[in-house]
Amino acid sequence: MGLVAAKGCQPRSPQHLADKFTSWCVNRPESGEAGFSIFEKATGFLMGPVTLYGCALPHHVADLSVMIGPGYVDRESGTRAAKRLCGYGFKNWDCFAFS
Repeated sequence: MGLVAAKGCQPRSPQHLADKFTSWCVNRPESGEAGFSIFEKATGFLMGPVTLYGCALPHHVADLSVMIGPGYVDRESGTRAAKRLCGYGFKNWDCFAFS
């Protein structure tokens, strides 16, 4: 069974998706939010966003989100991005934990 698009829906262009992901990758240090875009080194193609949010007083606990395109799954890209972002949170915001 394949996917069926709703009537009137058009597929999004790669540029539209890149713009959407980039808009999610905003850094707001005062509120404990950070977002970065992940690019494939060889091609420069956008793989997806990685975000950290909610690491503010009083608890210093943040939520971590990693979204990787289907062509990059099982290549450890998400794992590497998550490790780097956790390191960023520990170093820059004194986060204690991530969920």
